[in-house]
Amino acid sequence: MQQVAKALVDAATSGGKAAPAPPPAPPAGDAGCPRHLLALARHREAVLVHALASELAAAGAAGGKAAAAAAYDLNMDVAAEIGVARADVETIAALTAAADAAPPDAAPFLRLAAVVHGVARARAAGAGHVASGAVPGARGLAALRSAARSAQALLCADGGAPALALAAGFGIPDTLLHAPIAGDWRAIGV
Repeated sequence: MQQVAKALVDAATSGGKAAPAPPPAPPAGDAGCPRHLLALARHREAVLVHALASELAAAGAAGGKAAAAAAYDLNMDVAAEIGVARADVETIAALTAAADAAPPDAAPFLRLAAVVHGVARARAAGAGHVASGAVPGARGLAALRSAARSAQALLCADGGAPALALAAGFGIPDTLLHAPIAGDWRAIGV
């Protein structure tokens, strides 16, 4: 994650230029739409890259390369978050592209996978999205929660047939699908 962050910060500041300001937050959209979730992930990545690049530039201006390196070390949490944000962008983009190219019977499952991943990651980064203006406060967080519940309901429909179809498509072995923890944890007395 640190190497990904370093590469993204270096690309944003190549040639000694200041990191560009992050783009404006994406307009409010459907929290259950993979393209909107991808826009949120891209915005989060841009905000984090800008923050770290700005911190490093300020440290470098004050104390040179050694100070910038020390500032990078002090901001490892941000670097790790940049790596996670990049992974989110790549995952949502790949699932959305696969859904767009998939046969009609497979496309809804891949789109659902993009939504499930995207909404889970957007909820995990909810505070950052609210702070950057990408998610409109409590109302936006409630929309993400609602989208997560809707995606969960879709996965669990027909006795979990969509979830099983996704698992089959990703090659998850039956031994994992039938493990006690994969079922109703209340039924096994936990």
